[in-house]
Amino acid sequence: MIILGAADLGHKLEPAAAAALVQRFWQLGGRDFDTAHVYACWIPGGLGGSERALGQALRDLALRDLALRDVGLSEARVTTKGGHPDAGHLYPRPARYLSPDLLMTDLLESHDRLKTRVDTFLLHRDDPR
Repeated sequence: MIILGAADLGHKLEPAAAAALVQRFWQLGGRDFDTAHVYACWIPGGLGGSERALGQALRDLALRDLALRDVGLSEARVTTKGGHPDAGHLYPRPARYLSPDLLMTDLLESHDRLKTRVDTFLLHRDDPR
């Protein structure tokens, strides 16, 4: 399986270029997309931009359209990650960054940014403690 990582969508790649990349990946047979709650926190004002750009591209290209299933095509699958530890002023997090309530907050915020369902939600980091 090949997965397109979306860390720079919406930042290094503006929306039109992001959509073109997603479309080309789809045309080549790619169906799986990866992003994360923390992505682009290193860019001023960038937090959440990857998820927003990926979600917009998938909507613009109708790659999450259930009608695809009706014609025997699979739709895009979205993986995002939460539970990233503190990254200082770029991404302040509490010591309990893997607590159920904080993971639920990450997931709900990611869902709101993507504006589509999350097929797979992964922990971004282990807790070495």
